[in-house]
Amino acid sequence: TVSASQSTWTTIASTRTTLPRALAPAVIADKGTRYPVPMEEGHEVIRSRANPSLKRIDRVARGKEPGAMLLEGERLVLDALGAGLEAELLLVREDRAALLARLDGPRTRVVAPSLFERLGTLSTPPGVLGLFPRPSRLDGAALEGELGRHDLVLGCAGIADPGNLGALARCAEAAGATALVVAPGGARPFTPKALRGSMG
Repeated sequence: TVSASQSTWTTIASTRTTLPRALAPAVIADKGTRYPVPMEEGHEVIRSRANPSLKRIDRVARGKEPGAMLLEGERLVLDALGAGLEAELLLVREDRAALLARLDGPRTRVVAPSLFERLGTLSTPPGVLGLFPRPSRLDGAALEGELGRHDLVLGCAGIADPGNLGALARCAEAAGATALVVAPGGARPFTPKALRGSMG
């Protein structure tokens, strides 16, 4: 059961603490090569810093959109798509032809390399950035009901470093946990650093 003191905790993932890497190839690889570079019509390359898609990436990276999370890098993005998450926006470097082919779709935007280097939170940006909706916050009875579906749950409180929080999520999954609950006041679970730390 969940006590009243736990009612403000947040469930990070309802079925897994990290995103299943093994599912990604089965879901995505069958798309094949859709187009070479240069892009076909409908995939115009973003070359202006004033583009709304780039501005939104910046807002999410700075924590200005609490309903969205930023995934940086091919592995995280493909894992998320393979787990069934729907991207709100995918930005791919213009010179990543193979990755562009795999991620072809209505929410994919192509960005000139000179602009892509300035996006995200990493000093060396990867070839793809993805915006995904954050899982909904669960409180009270909703949280208690969700936790009842899991045999092993990790609860975290007072973790200051988001990278450590992500590492705990990774280790918990390896031990068989299928959900993670985080108390308020510590590191936020959906920051880019925490998400990168959860990669196994």
